Amino acid sequence: MSGTGPENPDFALTHQSAKAELTRMHRQFVSFPRPILVLGGYLDPGMGPCVIRRELEKMDPEAVVIEVPFAGCGDFQDCVARLSEKVAARFPDPATVEVDVIGFSMGGLVAQLAARREYETVPLRIRRLYAIATPFRGAEAASRIPGVFRLQREMRSDSPIIAALCDFEPDFEIISYVRLGDRTIGFENAAPDGKTPRWLPTRAFQPNHHYAFFDKRIVAELASQLRGEGGYSAESRPPVTRSSHHE
Repeated sequence: MSGTGPENPDFALTHQSAKAELTRMHRQFVSFPRPILVLGGYLDPGMGPCVIRRELEKMDPEAVVIEVPFAGCGDFQDCVARLSEKVAARFPDPATVEVDVIGFSMGGLVAQLAARREYETVPLRIRRLYAIATPFRGAEAASRIPGVFRLQREMRSDSPIIAALCDFEPDFEIISYVRLGDRTIGFENAAPDGKTPRWLPTRAFQPNHHYAFFDKRIVAELASQLRGEGGYSAESRPPVTRSSHHE
């Protein structure tokens, strides 16, 4: 459920400094350059997206931040359709609107499918995707647990959808994040092929995967990136010890 791990020299932000940075950003309003979509994860009724939206609106009260939870969706086609409906409801001509996307877990996959125009929906024009604990190469838990639900089975490493996304060459930037010990997706799966996610140690007594959306270090990093300040992380080297991958 929880664990510790080595510090990442390429992501040198503590919980205390993250809180201080969030307070600074709340006081120093900066307009976000593009609308922001915050996509939830598997079975999330919207708690994670709501937390992120509230943080961002404190920094820019006029920001366009659209929450998209996917609870109740039966498969990825349903997820993409819901995302498309949300975007179309907000913008008269969504195909002309460029957005930044924050995708938690499965939400990062939905964003890529929408941008890839996998289904007959309004195309999503992404400038940058911030993927938090997204199973780019499939989720360990989806393969480990019997697949009762179709959406779960579609996140297995051998599913056709994951295979198609592994071959996807996006025309937008992807920045991926993960906390060590995340066995829901697996450290090695948390970034596109050939990349290492920007990782952080998990705080003790916190769920490694599901609490990532609430980790103030990640929230501060996302806000700084979206404000054009560059964030607090850089391309990361893998953790020093092999055991760090599997805490």
